[in-house]
Parts: sequence; structure tokens; C-alpha cells
Amino acid sequence: MTSRKRSCLFNIEWTRRAEYREWLTSAGQFQDRARCRLFDKTFDIGNMGISAIVSHGKSNKHMNILKQRIDVAASVRGARAKYHEHLESVKKQKGQEVADASRKRKQEQLAEIVDKRRRLETDTTALEINADKLYEQAENSSKLTLLAKANALRRGAKCKRIEMKKLDDEIAAFKTE
Repeated sequence: MTSRKRSCLFNIEWTRRAEYREWLTSAGQFQDRARCRLFDKTFDIGNMGISAIVSHGKSNKHMNILKQRIDVAASVRGARAKYHEHLESVKKQKGQEVADASRKRKQEQLAEIVDKRRRLETDTTALEINADKLYEQAENSSKLTLLAKANALRRGAKCKRIEMKKLDDEIAAFKTE
């Protein structure tokens, strides 16, 4: 009587097991072989079946490569975490720079408005002084043209006072922000 050689075939269910999922795959068209993805080695499972896979998984070479991959993965996770921390700090720094630039822009706008108000006040005071002088001259000389000029200067001063009031409101709004 002749004994038949027992032949084991690759079972796809083995690749779904947690202990083999990372590294075990079929050897393509060879159903009596399996392939280790860690170091791209094909090995025979025709006689031993799952025992050949267990044996390969426990081999020193396989265990060393698996340990190296775990170490590399841990290193990559650490580097990735540091990189994300760096990105977060850059994002915060840019946010701070934007806030500082906005604050500086507001301060410059406020300074510009205050300066404009100061110039208007100077102009208004000068207009009122000139109007007063023209009123005195008109009173002394009885010239109506001087009186008309003095009134025109007073109207200009009044318009500037209204503009100054608007600037005061803007300044108050800036200070409450």
C-alpha cells in the first residue's frame, strides 16, 4: 500500500488572526506556501500547515525584525507627537503675531485720529481768533465785508467743532474696544 503525502493549503483565515495579521500573507499562486511580509520570505506550509507559520513566527530572525518594527513605530509616534507640538506652537505664535499686528494697527489708527483732532482744534482756535479780530475791525470801521468774513470764519470753526465731536466719539469707541 502506498501512503499519500499529506498536503496542507494556505487558509486565508490565518491572516485575520491578531498574531499573524501584521506579517502573514498568501504566496500568490502557490497554495502550499505562505509569505512573511516583514522580510519578504516565502516558506513551505505543505507538510506542517499552521505549525510552519507558528514556527516561522517564533524564529529569532522574525522576532528581531518584529521588535525593530515596533521600536521604529514607537519612534515615529514620538516624532509625530513632537512635530504636532511644534505645529501647534507655530500656530499659536502666528495667532499672537496677528493679534499684536491688529493691536498695533488700532493704536496707530487711534494716534492718527487723536492727531487729526489736535490739528482741527488748532485750526478752530485760529479761525475763532481771526473771526474775533475781524469783528473788532468791523465794529471799529463799520465795514460789512469784514463782518461777512468774520461770520464765514465762525461757520468754518463751527463745522470743525462738529468734526471734532465726531472724532471724540471715534476716540471713545477705540478706547472701549
